[in-house]
Amino acid sequence: APAPQSDGGFCVVRRAGRIVAAAALWDQRQFQQIVLARYGKMLRWLRPVINAWAWATGRPRLPREGTALSQAAVFGLTFADAADSAAAWPELWQNLQAAAGARGIDWLTLAADTRDPRLPVLRRTAGAGVREYHTRLYEVRWRDLPVPAHRLLGDGRPFRPEVALL
Repeated sequence: APAPQSDGGFCVVRRAGRIVAAAALWDQRQFQQIVLARYGKMLRWLRPVINAWAWATGRPRLPREGTALSQAAVFGLTFADAADSAAAWPELWQNLQAAAGARGIDWLTLAADTRDPRLPVLRRTAGAGVREYHTRLYEVRWRDLPVPAHRLLGDGRPFRPEVALL
């Protein structure tokens, strides 16, 4: 297996010297934080058991109440073409996890459109540790913008705002 390629929080996957996939970690812990105010009664009781299981399986643990969630956004996820995404995503995900671990980041956040053809590959690669949260985004249009934002891409790709900006 090739050595992980990461420069700081920027990760790439190369094939025959060509970059086929890239993404970066956007660590916002210094200025934007998710603080866990309080767990529900059942989760508060189960947290030690869940954390023991997480530790044994190498998964992130649930932080103490009142502490910030150690997370970063996966920013600028890009593949050279659709064919590259299925082959390169597992390696890119490993690189991102390694870069996150080196920075003390336990959780990665990624936004994806439900119509994105890469989504099944992303789900399979990330595995059981993934939690999906669904939301609905509304598009605001200005009179002087001739086309809807999702059509600005022009090539049929789904519109995917960066989760770090939301």
